[in-house]
Amino acid sequence: MTEREWQRLENTMQFIVEHQAAFEAKFEASFARAEQRFELADRRMDRLERFADRVTRAAERRMARAEAEMAELRAEGKRGKAEIAELRAEMKTLLLALRRFAGHGRPRD
Repeated sequence: MTEREWQRLENTMQFIVEHQAAFEAKFEASFARAEQRFELADRRMDRLERFADRVTRAAERRMARAEAEMAELRAEGKRGKAEIAELRAEMKTLLLALRRFAGHGRPRD
């Protein structure tokens, strides 16, 4: 191998080593940035999961309250219907009594 070929080989090897080192430095920096982004994304995901849990629990509590209120309203509605039926019966009895009193015992139409 001639001196010139040897020099060319050394220059080529030096070029490769320098570019390999530069590539590795860029790769490590890029990898470090990607690692930071992944860690940040992981923290965000954890926060989102905790937020979703809180929202879900709050929605379940609201749903339970709404169901309890609905059951209470239904019960009040049933009581109201029973009271209305009782009032109708009392009114009917009162009207019959008034008609008997006005007609001296016989119902009027």
